[in-house]
Amino acid sequence: MKILVITSKFDPHVEMVMKHLPESTCVVYDPMKLVSGTEISYSWNGSRFEITYDNVRLDDVDVVWFRKPIILDPDQLPVDAKYQKYVHGAYKRAANAIYALLRDTYWVSDPWAIIRANNKLLQQELAFEKGLLIPDTIVTNSPKDAQTFLEKHKTVIMKPLGAETVNDDGVEKTFYATKISFDDKVDFSGLGIAPTIFQQSLVGMLDLRVTVVGNKIYTCEIHKKGALASGSDWRSGVLTPELEFIEHKNLPEDLGLKCIEVVKALGLKYGAFDFMLDNNGQYWFLEVNPNGQWGFVELEAGIPVSEGFAELFTNKDF
Repeated sequence: MKILVITSKFDPHVEMVMKHLPESTCVVYDPMKLVSGTEISYSWNGSRFEITYDNVRLDDVDVVWFRKPIILDPDQLPVDAKYQKYVHGAYKRAANAIYALLRDTYWVSDPWAIIRANNKLLQQELAFEKGLLIPDTIVTNSPKDAQTFLEKHKTVIMKPLGAETVNDDGVEKTFYATKISFDDKVDFSGLGIAPTIFQQSLVGMLDLRVTVVGNKIYTCEIHKKGALASGSDWRSGVLTPELEFIEHKNLPEDLGLKCIEVVKALGLKYGAFDFMLDNNGQYWFLEVNPNGQWGFVELEAGIPVSEGFAELFTNKDF
C-alpha cells in the first residue's frame, strides 16, 4: 500500500500511524517546499495527468491522508512585491491541483469536504438533525442582537468565528472562547466588522474530546487545573501542566453512533468533536474540527487513535 500524506514541516502524527503499517510506503507532499526548489509536474499522458513531486510519482497512491499543509502567503514568497499576487496565484493553483485530480483515490478526508465542514453553523444544524444536544446559539455582527442574547442568558460564551491569529509585535496570538456576563458591560461596538459566535454558558462542565476515525470512537476527558479551572477554553493551557487528559470509558453508545453519523453527513472520514458534560449527565455538542489534532489524545491519555487511522487506511471501510 502506498500512502500520500499532505502536510507541512515536521509532523509527528505521520510516524505515529506509519509504525502500524510496516508494509506500506509513505510519501509526504509539502506545498511549502515548492517555492524553495522542490519541483512538481502534471504531465498529460493522453488520457490523464501523471503527477510527479520531487521525482516521485503521486498519482498511483492507494490512500491520501490530508493532514496539515501550509500554503505560503504572498508576502512570504521570494519575489519582488509587485509580482507577489501573480506568483502566489500560480503557486497556489499548482499546489492545490492535486486535490481534484486524485478523485478515485481514498481520501482521509477530502479537502473540499473539510472546507465545507469547517462551517460551524452547518455543523450545528447537522448535529441537531442527528439527535445531539445543542446550546442556544447566535452568530452575529449586530451589537443589538448580541446584547439581547446576553440579556437573555446573563452569562454566555463568546467564540471566534474564524481560526485566524493576530501578530502582536511579532508574537502570534490566538482568540479563545471566553465567558462574559451581563454585569461585564461588554462593548459590542466593534462587532460589525468581526461577526462572532455567542452560546449559552453551560453549568457543571467537564470537557470531552470525542475523536471519530471511521467507525471507531475514542473519548478523552480534559480536566482543567489551577488557573485554568475557571477558564472556558482548555486549549489556552495546552502547553502547560494545568491540563490532565484521561480516557472517558462510559460514553453512551448511541451518542458515539450519532457522532459517526455527523462525520458521514459532512462527507468526512474523521472528526474531532468537542462536548461538554453537565451536572445532569447530559452531553452537549459544541463543535467538530474536521481535521483537528489528535496526537495529544494518544500521548497524554494513552488512547490508541493512531491504530484507528492505520486500520482505516488498510480497510477503507468508511
